[in-house]
Amino acid sequence: TYVNQSGLAVQAVVSQKRISPENILIVCDDLALDFGQMRLRRQGSDGGHKGLRSLIEEMKTKDFARLRLGIGSPGKKDTTTDYVLGEFSNHEKKELPGLTQQARDCCLVWLTLGIQRAMNQFNKRKINDNEQI
Repeated sequence: TYVNQSGLAVQAVVSQKRISPENILIVCDDLALDFGQMRLRRQGSDGGHKGLRSLIEEMKTKDFARLRLGIGSPGKKDTTTDYVLGEFSNHEKKELPGLTQQARDCCLVWLTLGIQRAMNQFNKRKINDNEQI
C-alpha cells in the first residue's frame, strides 16, 4: 500500500498473526526532525504523519512504538510532497549509510533489550554533523 494507507497492511498482519501493539515498531520519516535526528517513542500521536495516522485509525490504538527518522523540512507547506518524494542532497547521500546503520542498530536494541534501553541509547539530539549529545 501507499504510506498514507499503511495501516491497512499492518492491521491485516496484526490480526492474522495476533500481534499485540507493544510488539510493533514502526519506522518512518519525520519532517519535524532535522536530517539525521532519530526519535524512538513508546507511543504517541501521528504528529501530522499520514502513515502514522492510518496506523492509529486502523489499529484503533496509539500504543505502538515508532522510530522517527528526521528528513528535515522544505520550509513551505505547499512543497512538502515534492520534498518527501524528492532526492536527497549530495551531503545527505553521504550521510545515509551511517544513519541507516544507526536506525538498524536502534531496531536491534529495541528487539533484544527493550524500548527503554533503545531510547536511552539512541534518543540523542544532533547538534552538528560531527557530534551528538
